[in-house]
Formats: sequence, C-alpha cells, structure tokens
Amino acid sequence: MEFFGSHLESVFNRECLRSTVSVPPGHAKTKYFSRYFPAWTLGKRPNWKYLQGGHTQHFAENEYGKEVRAIIADPRNQDVFPDIALSPRSTAAGNWRLDGFRGGYVCKGAGQGIAGYRAHCGGIDDPFGSREDVESQVIRDRVGRWLFADFRTRFLPGSAFFIVATRWHVDDLIGRVEQMTKEGRGLPWDIINLTGIIETEAEMAADRMGRDMGEVLWDYFGVDHMMEMKATLPAADWWSLYKGVPIIGEGNMVKQTWFQRFTKIPRDEVDAEGRIINKVVRRTTVSVDCANKATQRSNYSVCTVWIETFSGHHYLVHVARKKVELTDLIKLIEDTATQWNANVILVEDKGHGTAYIQQRAGKAPAPVISIPVDAGKEFRFDRITPVIESGVIYLPQSAPWLPEYEAELLAFPNGTDDDQVDSTSQYLEWAANRQAGGTKKLKGTGTMGIKRRHGRRRSLRHQTRGKVAA
Repeated sequence: MEFFGSHLESVFNRECLRSTVSVPPGHAKTKYFSRYFPAWTLGKRPNWKYLQGGHTQHFAENEYGKEVRAIIADPRNQDVFPDIALSPRSTAAGNWRLDGFRGGYVCKGAGQGIAGYRAHCGGIDDPFGSREDVESQVIRDRVGRWLFADFRTRFLPGSAFFIVATRWHVDDLIGRVEQMTKEGRGLPWDIINLTGIIETEAEMAADRMGRDMGEVLWDYFGVDHMMEMKATLPAADWWSLYKGVPIIGEGNMVKQTWFQRFTKIPRDEVDAEGRIINKVVRRTTVSVDCANKATQRSNYSVCTVWIETFSGHHYLVHVARKKVELTDLIKLIEDTATQWNANVILVEDKGHGTAYIQQRAGKAPAPVISIPVDAGKEFRFDRITPVIESGVIYLPQSAPWLPEYEAELLAFPNGTDDDQVDSTSQYLEWAANRQAGGTKKLKGTGTMGIKRRHGRRRSLRHQTRGKVAA
C-alpha cells in the first residue's frame, strides 16, 4: 500500500491536482483513500474543509463519514494529532466540524446538492453502486453532470481532488474523465490504472508500481485467486473489475451480443458400451495463425479449436496462444490437435505457417490444410462478420483464455493484437466455403486449400446468406 500513500501525499501537497485511480474490488482502496486519508489530511491541516463523494448519501455517510469521524475521535489519532478533536456542536455523519478550527468534513451521494460548501481537498469513491446502475445511460449522465457541474465547482482555486473506483463501464466516471483529458479539456488528469495482475508486456510497461510479469497487486489476493477470477468471471467483468479496462460490448466490427454462450461442450451421444447412438459433432478443427518470430515485439502464434455440429453451429472450445519458435510451434499445434482429436488442421501459408506445412503435411496427427493469404486482415474479418451476426457462433460462459479472446475481437481493428482474430476468420471462412462448395486438392503440395471458383473471389456475405444458420 506504499503506492497509495505516495500518491495521496502528492494530492495533499497539491503536486497532483486531478487524478483517477482504478483498483480491483477488495484491494483496500476505501480504507486508504476515503477513511485514513481524510482523517490524516484534517490532522495535518485542521483549517481545511474536506469533501467526499460516493454513490448514495446513505452509503457515503455510513462507509465514509462515520468511519472518518471515528478515526478522528480515536485516542490513537489524538496521540498523533493532540490538538484535533470533533466539535460537539456538529457531529452528523455526513457533516461535522473540528473543535477550535475552521476545518470540517462533508460527504455527499452522487446527485446530492453541495451548494454553500467550499473545499480544500477531497475525493470520490465508487460513484456507481452496481453494474445495473452504470449500464443505465440516464444514471451515467446524471453522475457525470454532478461531477463536473456540482462536485468540481465546490473546490477552491489550487485545490486537489481525485476519483478512486473499480471500473464497470467504458463510459463510467473515470472513462469520461479519460476522454476529456484526451481531448485536452480542462486541467490534465493523472490516469492511474492498477491491474490485479500483470499478464502482458504492455501492462508491465504501463504499470505505475513497476511490477514484473505475473506479479499481483496485493499478495493477499495471490496468483491462484486471480486465475480463479479470470477463469470463472464473464470476460467483460474480468476486464473491467480486475484489469480496469472495460470492453466495449458493441465492438468495432462485431457486437458482443452476436455470440451465443454454452456451458457444455457438444459431444456425440453414446450408449453404456461407448457406441455412438446419435452423431452430434460433424468435425473438430484446429485453426492456426503463426507468428514469424518469437521475439518480444512479434505477434503470438494461436491455435483455436472449433467443434462444428450437424446443426450448423460452431463452438469455440479452446484457445492456445504463445510466442514460440518453429520447433515449439510444431509441438503447440500437434499437442492441441491430439488433445482435441482434431479432424483437420488449418494453417495460414505464410511465415512459420509455410514452414510447418512443408515439414508436417502427411505427418501431423490430422490432415493439414494450407490456407492462402488472399486479402488484408480487416477485409478477411469483414467477410466473416455475417456468420457471427447470424447467431451460430458459440463461446463458453467462462474460460481462462476467454477474456483476452473476447476483448481482441471486440477491439479489432483498433486493438493492439489481431492473432486470435486471424485464426477465427480463417476457420469461419473455411467452414463457410465448405458449405458453399467444398474444397479441392492443391497440386504438388500434399495439402488442401480453399476452393476458388474460376479465380473469382466471392464475398462470404453472399456465400453464407441463408445457409450457415441451418
């Protein structure tokens, strides 16, 4: 918690006038930002007036006002600040004063009036009480107006205040402040995001605490706890609550609502002796997107595993994603294919993919199909968006790999990664082309390729219309 203390001292000293701090749930942000810090501030500056905000008046009074008041009255606090005591004439939970000084404390719920009060320092802690609240455009607008037109206007010139919160939505209060800062409106805000665990090089580079890969924010919530949260929470909740990066449900090219959800992987029905009595699975496919090099700056290599049913539905059941050289890439692909008893392996005929095709065609645990690169990433992904929109693509309710997968697809083409996008578009276009006419053998390769009709590309949008959703 040293980082909390260091940042709050910069607020107190007015070195940082405006800041937001995103913190995962349960990581003691309220204890330090909204209880200890106000009490310490008033002990150091008893003539200051402190202003605290929360999501409702009842919550702010009970979780902040009463708690800060109790700290001020605690004999241990008076050992540190012997001249500081509560005024007996003003002791309400949401509005109290110090005895013998001009300083005091006021806390308000979002939307509550603050007219007539001036503050030297303050903060807002969790301005939304629930996901249901923050998903309401009406409530977000009301809280936003309250911050900018009411709470902010109560501070005297040169005063500092902060927002500390667990993220819920791209357009929550911190999201609006981030956008305002990007546009250069008003004082610049210091935007601090403390992720629950460092998992990528980008997170490590951006981390204000200087953490290493795999390091958690607080040892109390260790790596096992974080991985359990990641594996069991919906992807949107993991990204917003524990990564401080809410994902956009509407996406740039696809919408989150286009994906269906499953809790049980489809399997063929068998009798007690293991004989198939109802064929459910048409095929299991591993779709591979290969990086050229396994350097820090290179992309990941990705294997997505898809189960297609006879009903025409496509289930994404597994994603393996690593930065590997060719030898390890071969192992990654073939271990994945063996684990899932794949019927076919799709590999993009480019870079390490070409090398894999040349070395392993006819030797891999499943037939290897060479996928030619015929267009840019955005164009290829655009061709398969009608398939996703048709409602035949199923993602699991939860999986360790799901948060990164879902965030990448929804961010594309404006995100930092696209390897899982490429693997997905490769599989879905191949599957749709099979329904639209099958595949043919490529001469001299010993592999398979996407069928072309007289050399003329047909839009997947037209090929799949009315056919995929069988």
